[in-house]
Amino acid sequence: MDWDNEEVDRCSIFNCYNSLWAQWHKTNLSHDQIMEMPPRRRSLFRGVYAHDFSGGGDNIEYSDENRAW
Repeated sequence: MDWDNEEVDRCSIFNCYNSLWAQWHKTNLSHDQIMEMPPRRRSLFRGVYAHDFSGGGDNIEYSDENRAW
């Protein structure tokens, strides 16, 4: 798109969003340490998954069976 505003220079902005469902390293906390955290904080350590749009359930809570490795 051509920039036609002569009073204001054009400025490009690059945004990079990191999905909550991305995992870049292995969890270095034990299950017991995570369980000592409040529920909302524990949810940050749940396993990585792709959303199930079929209604099969959401990955909203941390558990020993559903933890990020």
